[in-house]
Amino acid sequence: MTITLHVGMGKCGSSALQRFLSTNSKIETSKNKKLLYVVITKDLKLFYGTRLSWFYRLSRRDYLASAEFRFWEKNGTKTKKLLERIKVLSKHYHIVLSNEGWISDPDKDYAVSLFDELNLKVNLLMYVRPPCTWLNSAWWQWGAWTGAPFDKWLKQNTKRVQYASLIESWKNNDCIREVNIRALPANIIDDFCEIFQVTKHSVKSVEAQLNSSLPNAVLRLFQRNRQLRPSAHQASVDFTLMRLLTLQGKPDWVLSRGNIETILNETKRSNRALLKMVNDDVRASIEQDDRWWQTDAYHKLNYQCPDYPNLDPIELELLTVKLIQQLAMLEQQNKRYKRLLWPLHVVKQVLKR
Repeated sequence: MTITLHVGMGKCGSSALQRFLSTNSKIETSKNKKLLYVVITKDLKLFYGTRLSWFYRLSRRDYLASAEFRFWEKNGTKTKKLLERIKVLSKHYHIVLSNEGWISDPDKDYAVSLFDELNLKVNLLMYVRPPCTWLNSAWWQWGAWTGAPFDKWLKQNTKRVQYASLIESWKNNDCIREVNIRALPANIIDDFCEIFQVTKHSVKSVEAQLNSSLPNAVLRLFQRNRQLRPSAHQASVDFTLMRLLTLQGKPDWVLSRGNIETILNETKRSNRALLKMVNDDVRASIEQDDRWWQTDAYHKLNYQCPDYPNLDPIELELLTVKLIQQLAMLEQQNKRYKRLLWPLHVVKQVLKR
């Protein structure tokens, strides 16, 4: 029996894909089997089908993804039982699980040992993007909130875009049947549907750029007021703002020409090795995209210092206006809900008498 693990990368459309799969937990395909999205939670519960459809709506991120492998290892017996259930489901469905950090998960060897023990074959699906664009995005997602100096953070995290070595660490396992590496397209959901031959009329559409970065005005405001973004993984305010406001704009480009040259030099060998791991279409896409190879591909981007926030008054004014408009709208919604709930309040008072 074979399942598919979507293993990354983070900042490569993972949130949009997970939202799509959470919204459409059972998906019609032109193949013999339906596609079934399955989630293993941190407390080792199994969500799929109707149960998943209910619980993802309660998530503050509006989607569900499986837990890191360290949670699997905490209770190996229970995890093994969950995987046995997944194996049974795989007789009737094409199973997909997703966690964007699995590609570099330090406990992946434990997960692999369970797959081997259960004779469960695994296909890997991974999306990649040019290392420089990934690092710029990752800085604003995580790095800016770690407290680490930018140059130190960049040196440490350049290792994370050595894609070939990450993939090799998975490929050399008996349970891995196939590795499908994709260059991040403009629309990851369309690409996913093409891979699995999804019958498009049978699925609900979702935003393909769900977890794109917040605009520069918000991120620079966070830098000046760190209580709004206290750490790399305390990002609930990000999801709140993206859900409630329609924010335009992109984060600053914080890689200097020297940074770009260093990154491209350090990843060149890995990128060349990556070309040997992908199909002809993806190889051509990567080879023809100068952002993987040439410093000059970034010459039109306006470099800004990563550490010293400079707030644009006009951007800040637009953000303030949107926040005031949203507060006013929420107040009106609150009044409507109160009017709807008033009859229940009256009944409650009568019953107390």
